Amino acid sequence: MSYFKAYLGAANELPSTLEKIPHTLPAISTTTLDIKFKNFFALWLYYFNYKYPNLQFLRLDISIGYHNWWPAVLTQDVTYTYPLNPNRLQHLETLELITEEISMRTHLVFWQYIYPLKAPIKNLKYIATSSHSTAQHYAANVKSFLQSFSETLKTFSVEGKLFFYIKQCPELELSL
Repeated sequence: MSYFKAYLGAANELPSTLEKIPHTLPAISTTTLDIKFKNFFALWLYYFNYKYPNLQFLRLDISIGYHNWWPAVLTQDVTYTYPLNPNRLQHLETLELITEEISMRTHLVFWQYIYPLKAPIKNLKYIATSSHSTAQHYAANVKSFLQSFSETLKTFSVEGKLFFYIKQCPELELSL
């Protein structure tokens, strides 16, 4: 099976101890993972590192249940504190991250749980599903993505509605 798609409603129901996850039987042939969370739980990303060592494409949708999962995200550690897997997402080239809004809060999911894994992301798609995002958030996030993946990024797209405060529109300057 090279492609796996799932909707995880009770996202915190997986092996509860960190010691069990490294002994997970890997699905070596799975290269594409399309996951939609109702309640985001960072331990799943740690699990994916072991379960899918040859993952090349990850679509991570955390756009639903935003008001339900956010308190759980806030109580999780600020940085990726799980033991590092030497084979962590080393083949991940394409990431699609779908959030309710492009804000500093939803953006934490990426910076705290995916970026520390240092995946060689070449294609990045960032989608916001509501219109609560401001131009300032877009500008800050786009700049951070471009700086963080300047050595590997080939394609980058951002989709979503944008709310402008006319007096506070930032200039978006991009360079590689």
